[in-house]
Amino acid sequence: MEPDIVETAKNNFSTDRSVFFCSQYEFFTWDLENTTFPWIIVGSIILLSPVTILMNLLVIVTVAKRRDLQKLSNILLRSLALVDLLVGAVSMPLSATVDVLILRQMPVEYICDLDLANITVFYFLSILSLYHLTVIAWERNVAIRKGLQYRVLVSKSLLVKLSIFAWLVAVFSDLPATILTITEEDVEIIDMWMTIECTLMVICVIIIAYYNILVYLGVRKRKKNQIVPLTANQKMESKTAKICGLLTFVIFSSFLPKLLISIFSEIFPAPLQSNSVFRLTETLVQLNSLLTPLIYWYRDRRFRNAVLEILRLRKPQPIHPPVAARIACRGNPVGTVAEQHD
Repeated sequence: MEPDIVETAKNNFSTDRSVFFCSQYEFFTWDLENTTFPWIIVGSIILLSPVTILMNLLVIVTVAKRRDLQKLSNILLRSLALVDLLVGAVSMPLSATVDVLILRQMPVEYICDLDLANITVFYFLSILSLYHLTVIAWERNVAIRKGLQYRVLVSKSLLVKLSIFAWLVAVFSDLPATILTITEEDVEIIDMWMTIECTLMVICVIIIAYYNILVYLGVRKRKKNQIVPLTANQKMESKTAKICGLLTFVIFSSFLPKLLISIFSEIFPAPLQSNSVFRLTETLVQLNSLLTPLIYWYRDRRFRNAVLEILRLRKPQPIHPPVAARIACRGNPVGTVAEQHD
């Protein structure tokens, strides 16, 4: 490294090397006096990144290989798993790399640009994940609460188009903020655009919660009023409702802290504006990419068994048509809907 480059890199630290800052990006500073908690976050990211990659890769491979899992809702699940795979393979390692370089006080010339890339990837994948989760919540609401209208309202081509649309919207909503930052435009304009982007993410979280709560409460009420034993289709609906409830809790826990701090950072007290707090909220968002496939692993026995068979931890079992599908063949049309979404 050339002497002038070394000097430029060193200038990113204060004279007592207790604060890291980027001269070209005024919004990014890091207090280096207490590094214990940041190192814990870095260690957690390094450990959980390969697990996130593995879990989402298994979702993609399992849905691709198992015909009984190739239903409409899993089109969206597979696309979401690809996004979450990128979080584990790109966003989490990039965050850990930037954190280690700063915490070790390495005189790297492009450390600020590397962190800008990290922030760009983080927000792009975060908003892309939320767009997918929003469409998934809508699809489940239609499948559970609209009954026979499901086949009319939802089709494979529609879900593929919605998935592609989510990618395009994420690109065009995140790209302007990156361009404005690189070209060093007015900080107020960048802050305004980031606030708009975070507001859109909050709206997505609210919509996801709304649809998932509707599904959960609707199935719970129907189950409570049920006198005769539950049918196979109703059991599937009950399982889907529990998954929706878990997903809602995980999404709120993962995304809301980051979104609230990003939008209202100016009014939070100094301790909540520290970089450690921001990194913690970002890590919670990244962990959503691991928790989502774990929820399906925990709640869906067919999916869990298929994964174990792919990993050769369970002997392959003969694939039978779902119970609801067999009932449908005997004249119960509701079963066809359950077969598609569960």
